[in-house]
Amino acid sequence: MMACHFSFNLIDSIWVGRLIGPAALAAVSTAGFYIWVALSLGEMVEIGLIAVAARRHGEGFPDRAARAAAAAVAYALGAGLAVSIIGWAVAGPMFRVMRVPPDVATLGHAYLSTWLLGAPLVFGFFAIEATFRAAPGPTGSARLLPSGDAYFLLQGDDRELLVPDVDRRRALWTPRVWPGGVLVKGEVVGTWRRAEATVTVQAWRRLSRAARDAVEAEAESLPLPGLAGRIVVRWED
Repeated sequence: MMACHFSFNLIDSIWVGRLIGPAALAAVSTAGFYIWVALSLGEMVEIGLIAVAARRHGEGFPDRAARAAAAAVAYALGAGLAVSIIGWAVAGPMFRVMRVPPDVATLGHAYLSTWLLGAPLVFGFFAIEATFRAAPGPTGSARLLPSGDAYFLLQGDDRELLVPDVDRRRALWTPRVWPGGVLVKGEVVGTWRRAEATVTVQAWRRLSRAARDAVEAEAESLPLPGLAGRIVVRWED
């Protein structure tokens, strides 16, 4: 979003400088600083909403995430309206404090006032964009996590939270090279290793036929360039 706004300002400055003149270019450049400040406030709304809504989704409470998103959109619109009103009130004094020439101040005030008309919509856009970003995307029912994947790159008591059973923890976090982890519906249910085209899966409990099929489909989709033949899954229950 900020990169798009930078590109817009750059193109806007080129056209304004060529078509209107240096005074208008100075006005756009001067007002641009205050627009960046306003956009930063909108970014704060977006980042906060993503953190809260994503956490509620992760906790399994999509209804709470939806309520947080609705409240954030309402707050963003209100904050945008407040920024507009305050901006209109202080735009004149701001340009006077900066001691810009009168013609630049007049054009800058007009430019900034026009932008402030859409400030509530800009803030609302930040909140709506954050709502979509925080929503969980479609995920497969099984994943083969590689050795040392960040999902189980844990130490101490944190490992017990992920794998309560002590023997299973020893199987996953070995003294030497760790095996990969088998993840089914968000739960680590075993380990896996690969030798050439053979993937050996050691399941810690009996898996359903659907879960096994999902693990085998995940294994067959592993990006292994140069491997001759299809991948074969060998189960060690």
